[in-house]
Amino acid sequence: MNKVPRRRVLALGATAISGLLAGCGSSVGDEPSTTARSSSENTGTASPPQTSASEPPASTTTSSRDERLPLVYSTSSGPFSKSATPNRGWVHIVADGESADLTFDARLCTSQSVEVTLTNPVSTEYRLNVATESESSPVSSTPSSETPTCGTGTHITGSANVPNDWEELPVTVNGYEIQRLERSGTTGRLWQLPDPIVF
Repeated sequence: MNKVPRRRVLALGATAISGLLAGCGSSVGDEPSTTARSSSENTGTASPPQTSASEPPASTTTSSRDERLPLVYSTSSGPFSKSATPNRGWVHIVADGESADLTFDARLCTSQSVEVTLTNPVSTEYRLNVATESESSPVSSTPSSETPTCGTGTHITGSANVPNDWEELPVTVNGYEIQRLERSGTTGRLWQLPDPIVF
């Protein structure tokens, strides 16, 4: 039997441990940062979040509990430009085979913390919801061509994969619908959102 030098064993052990530690930095259970967030590991498909042994697995049939899907987004707060800002306030979805790629861009007249979720409340309906701390309803829909009616706010951008069985996808703010995406073939489509969304 060949003897392995002690230095080699220590070097191999240190390499293995650093590899394991590096892999722990992006685990599903990590708390998201304040500017870039992910509801779970995004593997390219919209799979349900992992459950613990004490929690029942998500049902494949319609249930009263919304199933959360993987979603990645970032937020930034600060002053809005006084002139109209092009290319803001939209949702885009396009089929890519097994799923559909959803991307979005929205500005809200709020400096409160914001959480964005993608859920599956019923079989072929998926909901993109933006929740703020106060849970107030949006009160106006300012077209993108007009000057924003608020000086500061929060800008959100994000993306997700939606299962290919989607038929409708309402976009809501604190549960109030501001836009509804409806499937019409596999061609990509862009829907306009109010910009900014005023409360």
